Amino acid sequence: MCRDIQTRQQKEREARRKDTRTLKQIASNLELDPPRSPLSDEAASEPETEEQQQARYDREYIEFIQRQQQQQAPEHPDTLPL
Repeated sequence: MCRDIQTRQQKEREARRKDTRTLKQIASNLELDPPRSPLSDEAASEPETEEQQQARYDREYIEFIQRQQQQQAPEHPDTLPL
């Protein structure tokens, strides 16, 4: 019983580490290669405010977490996720 708990905790820690690495990689990619916008004749738009940047980050993070949850098949369908 104790070994099962330790194994599950280890897997959860590994999953958190993987998520953290993935989020850092996403952030790094966004900093190094910002999304390109099409060229236009109009004047450049205003830069994002901190609130807009935070809202965009939150939206992207939620989408990322939802994709991760969809990819993970539950090991024990009769148990609730933590």
